[in-house]
Amino acid sequence: EDGADCSSSQPSETMRPEGVKAAKARGKKTVVEENAQKENAAKEFQSMVSLKQQDLVLKDRLSKNMLLDSLISNSKGPERIRELKIDSLPTPKTTIRHETSFITSP
Repeated sequence: EDGADCSSSQPSETMRPEGVKAAKARGKKTVVEENAQKENAAKEFQSMVSLKQQDLVLKDRLSKNMLLDSLISNSKGPERIRELKIDSLPTPKTTIRHETSFITSP
């Protein structure tokens, strides 16, 4: 029986407690992990921005519909609609472009 073949003669890593340096190294984040977290945060922010834009478009559409309803229910509805020129109101696309350029500019 040769002592060199015995597995107990070499220290086992599972038996040793973790050292201070190893614990610190395990606790530190790598650059790849930090970049992944930043990318996830950016994606989450972009999804929130797109939801907010959709919300603003729906609110704009709702306000236009409410304006039309109030004008139609008025006794002078058709004449008043022509006076206000509803077509000259800003469209949702123009407001989205403005907000997007505001958000994406550095």
